Amino acid sequence: MNQLEDAKTNSAIQQLRLTKAEYKKAYALAITNKSIDKYQVLRSFMAVGNIAGSNEVLKELQPDNPDYFLDKARLHNMLGEWERTLEECEKGMKLNLSPLYLMTYLQVASVANYELGHYQESLISINKIESLGFIQSAPTLLFYNKLLKTKIEHLTSNINKDLGDIQLILNQIITNNLLNLDTLLAWLRCKIDLMRMLNLPHAQYSNAALAVSRQLGDQLYHSLAQLDHQVASHDLQHSFQSSFERVAKIRDEVLAPEAKTTTARLMQNYLKFGKKEQRIKNTIVNDVTKTIVLSDINLSINLEPFSFHFHAPKEKSINALKVLYRGDTSKEVFFKYLWNHQYADHLHNNLIRTLISRMRKTFSVEIKSSKSVLSLKDTIVC
Repeated sequence: MNQLEDAKTNSAIQQLRLTKAEYKKAYALAITNKSIDKYQVLRSFMAVGNIAGSNEVLKELQPDNPDYFLDKARLHNMLGEWERTLEECEKGMKLNLSPLYLMTYLQVASVANYELGHYQESLISINKIESLGFIQSAPTLLFYNKLLKTKIEHLTSNINKDLGDIQLILNQIITNNLLNLDTLLAWLRCKIDLMRMLNLPHAQYSNAALAVSRQLGDQLYHSLAQLDHQVASHDLQHSFQSSFERVAKIRDEVLAPEAKTTTARLMQNYLKFGKKEQRIKNTIVNDVTKTIVLSDINLSINLEPFSFHFHAPKEKSINALKVLYRGDTSKEVFFKYLWNHQYADHLHNNLIRTLISRMRKTFSVEIKSSKSVLSLKDTIVC
């Protein structure tokens, strides 16, 4: 390949990974073009959770530039090796960095300090990133920064906080045209963490995160979403008994009051042991989830192709959607729940048909209607 073709291939990989988040395609493109930028190959390996491949590429690179230490720090972050992450960040930040590189290093360090429970150190990095944001445009990086800051504020505040701040962040990324599968997954996982802190049920959000992570093809975040889902549905408590001492310990760490987030290390231990013992239950999430409805903010999201739209906040339609999300529902039960009257087919069938037609258009969802049963297909309702 000549330099122009290399540049085009590198650009194609970057667009696949960062714009469309089609990790598997980026990975395939990287490993089939041996002459391309090694850092593109490394990031493609990392994007699909290929740790062994990432380490092999790192051996071929020289520790003489910001990318080397930054990607090495990111790899340690993926493995839950927080202290080693900070060591690599410290090495990299000794170099002559541009504002964008410095912001990125600070972000990686802030995550590592957060996972170590060093909240004040994490906030110092977060505040520096915010200051640098005035001289360097980096809207996506600042979005991740806000998510982490919100979690720390919830963890350290003595004031009972609600979820209004996380909802505001989602509105901001939509306004700034930053909503995609990557940012949606990050937002969902942040909301799950906040709901756990507030002891709120969050199974639907865990289902949504699992569906988005599957769509992305990112193994690490898919595994984290699986663990979130297991915790949300209490499968950890019901699947394992005290005789499985190691798993019980992991379970207790995840469910303990002070352990409000899931970490890569916990996820790896849990999945490794669970797979060995063949004790991990299948998730309830459909492999072909097409739509996620965030009912509290009136937002419908289509996963393939990715798109979203706001819908009118009609209470009856929202309640109807939540009823159908529980499973196949008879028209009698459906009508009784929504109108609190006994269903009579000759009187009320047209009323139900009108509502279902409106819901299909409003939420972009598939609803099957037979003679007596209504079914919501391939949709998660939060």
